Amino acid sequence: MSRQTAHLTYAIRSPRTQPRLVTCEEFGCEAWAKGWTTTIPADQLDIFRAACNGQLDGLKRQAISVDSDAGLMFTFLPGNPCFDARNPEGRVPHLMYPPAPEFYFVGPGETRRGFSVKGSRQHTRAEDWREDMQEHLARVKRDEERGLR
Repeated sequence: MSRQTAHLTYAIRSPRTQPRLVTCEEFGCEAWAKGWTTTIPADQLDIFRAACNGQLDGLKRQAISVDSDAGLMFTFLPGNPCFDARNPEGRVPHLMYPPAPEFYFVGPGETRRGFSVKGSRQHTRAEDWREDMQEHLARVKRDEERGLR
């Protein structure tokens, strides 16, 4: 085995995926699962009611309201979408990245310039890639035992 073929790089690459907006249930949102309470100042009640009616993000919410010194306190029972669900007013939405397929490569062992898939051999199954690596390592070990390396 030549030195060039003794050094191989085994790499797994996945393409980037685009996140998608998901429901509170899909996201595992704690507010959706357990419910939550918030207090709204009197001057923001119109916007808050519009949000609860789904006028801002299309998601209706049911709340129980109680007067308090700081304004109205609203309690949302479990199963109500939270206000992060659809990104109203610049909040971080519930995003999930779909799983990406994995691609398995075997290429030249030169890694100082980084690994490139160009000129590499691609396996379509992880099992084939793993078997290729095991066979290669067995050849390297056999050559070392014979004093060829």
